[in-house]
Amino acid sequence: MRESPKIWLENNANNTVQHSVDYFYYSEEAAVMTITSGSLSTLSSLLIILIILRSRTKLSSSYHRIMLFMSISDIFASVPITLATLPMPSDVIYPFATLAMGNMKTCSAQAFFIILGQVCAVLSNVILNLYYLLKFRYNKSDDFIKKKLEPVGYTLSAIIGLTSAAVALAFNMLNPTPYVPFCFAGSYPFDCLMDDEVECIAGKVSQKEETIFKIIYFSSIGCAFFAVLISMVLVILSVFKTRSDSRKRKEEMQRNESNAVNDVLVPETSNLANALELEQDRNLENTNSVMKVALMYIGAYLLTWIWSIIAVAAGSFSDWGNIWYILDRAKSIFNPAQGLFNLLIFVYNKVHILRKGSTEAMSFCEALKIVITKPEEVPEFLISSLDMIDLDICTIRQERKELERIHEMIDRDIAEDQRIHDEMIEQDQDLSFPNSTPSEFISIDTPSIQSGAVSPHLSSFSSQDRVA
Repeated sequence: MRESPKIWLENNANNTVQHSVDYFYYSEEAAVMTITSGSLSTLSSLLIILIILRSRTKLSSSYHRIMLFMSISDIFASVPITLATLPMPSDVIYPFATLAMGNMKTCSAQAFFIILGQVCAVLSNVILNLYYLLKFRYNKSDDFIKKKLEPVGYTLSAIIGLTSAAVALAFNMLNPTPYVPFCFAGSYPFDCLMDDEVECIAGKVSQKEETIFKIIYFSSIGCAFFAVLISMVLVILSVFKTRSDSRKRKEEMQRNESNAVNDVLVPETSNLANALELEQDRNLENTNSVMKVALMYIGAYLLTWIWSIIAVAAGSFSDWGNIWYILDRAKSIFNPAQGLFNLLIFVYNKVHILRKGSTEAMSFCEALKIVITKPEEVPEFLISSLDMIDLDICTIRQERKELERIHEMIDRDIAEDQRIHDEMIEQDQDLSFPNSTPSEFISIDTPSIQSGAVSPHLSSFSSQDRVA
């Protein structure tokens, strides 16, 4: 027969804070924070899905498909978190202040879906960051993302998530825990594996079995954390490189424009340079906007998981005093709130696109209303347009080669006309004045080629039309 919470606390009392009825996660405060964050996250993820399915492109864009997968994963985790202690056994040994009406099976089901959803949501963050990285740094096509990244990413995320949850279920590790106000992975009571005098009610696993679960679950969370950090650094470096290249191209175009001396071609060169410069400025602005959104998603991921990572790294049972006071509350608020952060960024991006593409001035509130109520009216800005930045380089080189070819043709025409002109002068001199001496040319009253005269063959080419 299971001990009541009071008897268990008396029999197992020691110095750990988890055996104190004043422990934070037993309080109503912890439950309210968790339920509120979980509820907001669930509603936010549902709203993201609704906006995507009612948008113009629906699921035709990689961005929308990744966000859909992330939102579904978040719902799998957030809905059971919102239930808090309700699925726990009614005779749970921990003195939670909130109601527990379930049994060990309902508790296991709650923990199973939380682990599945959390792992898939974390790995979907990696997919999203790889998407931005492949577009920013490696200029991969949408077709490559669709056929290579997405299938592999979704499949691995689902496999790792299901494996983590299934292993914990198989080892009977899905139980009530004192370090979160809902069922999760761990022995029951939490310290029965560490203290031989404490009998395990559930989750009595060997060290090997416990290690297997930790490797699968925590390695996926940890690897995702470092993958997100690395992708963030690479994205930032790529954008700085893009800005530097754009600045160099502008300077190069300005030098080419200043070197053009042909009056006919100077306007052409100037117009081309101005058009390309405007196009580059537009693309650079788009790059900055997309980079900002990418960094926001990375920040949301870090804000969600950094507290749990610190807690695991520091040791959940360390006595840090006021630091744990802050850490426990931050973990309760932010850890279930991934969906809420995603919605704020997703909607911000849509509002920005709508206001930027509108021909009339539009306030933020007006744009927000349209994004939520009429998402089909929001124009789509595809990240593939960033490829134009690199295409600009090819365009500039192509146009420059065309101008150089025109210059060469004009030079050849001028040289050919000059040659013909010189030959005609020689022929006129040989035929009309065979016996004349140079001094006699002055006295002959015939048209002559003087310094100011221009041949009819060169009437279309004045000296100022020549290219140096």
